[in-house]
Amino acid sequence: MNTTTTTTSSTTLPGEPKVKRSTSRLAIAATAFLAILRRDIVVTGREFIVFLIQVLLQPLFFLFIPASVLHDQALLPSYYQESSRSLW
Repeated sequence: MNTTTTTTSSTTLPGEPKVKRSTSRLAIAATAFLAILRRDIVVTGREFIVFLIQVLLQPLFFLFIPASVLHDQALLPSYYQESSRSLW
């Protein structure tokens, strides 16, 4: 039975401070969360106009679907029929 043991050493550049990384589960989870959050902020910043348009149009579509589409398909209860028709 052959066993192989490998060791890895962390190399740092001259003048670079050594950073002791925590290996606790909480620290790993927090590091991953912050990395994903940073990535999402960068992507949102690059596509800010598209993000802004989506944020502004979402409430309009939220009102349009119940008021118009569901009314035209007669899927709303009768007490909503009159009030939804007055919107359009």
